[in-house]
Amino acid sequence: MRAAWFEKFGDAADALVIGELEAPVAGPGEVLIRLHASGVNPSDVKKRAGSIPNLLDGGLVISDSDGAGIIEAADYVHPHSCCRRIHVLFAR
Repeated sequence: MRAAWFEKFGDAADALVIGELEAPVAGPGEVLIRLHASGVNPSDVKKRAGSIPNLLDGGLVISDSDGAGIIEAADYVHPHSCCRRIHVLFAR
């Protein structure tokens, strides 16, 4: 999947990486959303600047506080929700 992420804190020009990553798999109780649009929320900028010091402890961060797309996969999705267009807020 194509993504933008950071592995260190700093300005966008120094910290952001744009490239290809392996697509995630939805775990129990999770859904996988194919994003069609993603905004840059002020909280995303603050995270990249280092406002949460231990944020990078788990590795790279795809900071996407706001987005829109479709439900692509889940361990369970109601038949009326499959492939439905949705808005996401504070996605992980």
